[in-house]
Parts: sequence; structure tokens; C-alpha cells
Amino acid sequence: FLKKGLLAVFFYIAITNNWWKNLLSVQWISIIGGMCYSIYLLHLMIMSAVTKLLVKMPIDNKLLGYFIYGSIILVMVLLVSMLFYRFIEQPCMRRDWYKNIFKKKISAVKEN
Repeated sequence: FLKKGLLAVFFYIAITNNWWKNLLSVQWISIIGGMCYSIYLLHLMIMSAVTKLLVKMPIDNKLLGYFIYGSIILVMVLLVSMLFYRFIEQPCMRRDWYKNIFKKKISAVKEN
């Protein structure tokens, strides 16, 4: 109950408060919000792969290491998720998206 109540308060503030409206209207924040399902699907696999590579380059200073590793992981998650969103998720949002795939394959077969 508390979680839903806090969420309702946040939504109300985001709709009525100009500062929050402006913040949530920033284009890159809106784009990341649109990519949330792609990020959700891919983040764990990306983080796992990147972490395996980062282990090979140790950093002695732990605080600096956390910052550098976290930044690299964040950038990679956003980059791969953005590509997935653009080339996989977005085309599948169109109505009858699957028909276009088959049309391209059929037209390629007819030309041969």
C-alpha cells in the first residue's frame, strides 16, 4: 500500500510541478524511458559480459575502480540497449511488422 501511495504522489508531483515536468521532458531522459523494456531484457547479460572483461584490468584504488567500472558498465548497457531498441524493438512496434519481413524475403526469392 505504501509503495502505491508513494508512486501516486510522485506521479502527481511530476504532473503538477514545473521543475519535475521540465526534468522529465528532457529528450534523452524520455528516450531512455522509452527504451526501458530493452534495458530490462538485456542489462544483466551486458553487465555480466562487460564485468568478465573488466576483471582483466584491475585498478588498485577501490573508489576509483568502482567509479570507472560503473561508468563503463552503464555506458555499455545504454549503448547495447539503444541498438537493440532501435533495430529490434522499434520495428516490431509497427502494426503488421511481421508481414514486411515476409514480403522482403518473398520478393528476394521472386527476383531469383
